[in-house]
Amino acid sequence: AISFRLVQYIALAIGLDDRHYFDKHFTEPLATLRLLRYAKEQSRPEDGVFACGAHSDYGMITLLFTNQVPGLQIQMKEEDNHLGSSSSSTSTSNDKVRWIDVPPPPIGTFIVNLGDMLERWTNGRFISTVHRVLTCAGAGANGGADGDGGTTSERY
Repeated sequence: AISFRLVQYIALAIGLDDRHYFDKHFTEPLATLRLLRYAKEQSRPEDGVFACGAHSDYGMITLLFTNQVPGLQIQMKEEDNHLGSSSSSTSTSNDKVRWIDVPPPPIGTFIVNLGDMLERWTNGRFISTVHRVLTCAGAGANGGADGDGGTTSERY
């Protein structure tokens, strides 16, 4: 229900008069539930070692329910960067990009990643979120120094 409601708000955000414009395309929703548990190995981006490498999601939206573990980063092109968060710069094919750390949201809230389908359906008005995940040694399940390598807690 939350994804369906978000799609209705997206319809309004792109200037459609009817928030139900996309409803007919979501009568039989495709939803995937993935419980991810990343390796304890510390990420080393300079060596190509990531918990999850850079990618965008192919669907409309992705809802991430996290457990206060840092490590999610989003990619922003240098000229589009207006966030004041910590980041690391990388150069790829003559485009300067920055990786912006996404702080873990409060418990009970979601992070929303925009997907490739949304970018296509809005003719680029909304851009698919390129993101990656890094693990760091000593950053435990609650972001503390309990030495589990920043992996998820045992709550699942």
